[in-house]
Amino acid sequence: MLKKGYKNMDEEDIPIYPFGLDDFEEFSLESDDLFYRRSIIMIEYAHKNGLEIITLFKIIVDSEKLYLNLPKDVWVNTLEKAITHFELVEAYEMCVEAQKVLDLIS
Repeated sequence: MLKKGYKNMDEEDIPIYPFGLDDFEEFSLESDDLFYRRSIIMIEYAHKNGLEIITLFKIIVDSEKLYLNLPKDVWVNTLEKAITHFELVEAYEMCVEAQKVLDLIS
């Protein structure tokens, strides 16, 4: 079980990030898309459950697990960037979802 700020979330529930640390530049658009889609879901979940931090992904590097976390103080900025990203890739339904969550937490 994860500690501090988590409710009913097992470590096994955190998806493994499918891109390696060396892949960020090569797969920038794809990794951004995955990051923002997961962020929208998890920020809404965290807000509804009174959490202060969320874990989006675990990254496995040389058999060591690292965690990609978002504290509450960056959620608004993350959602604003998500809207910009989804406008760029013309995924307008995701823009709407991100805006709904942004309205919810603002």
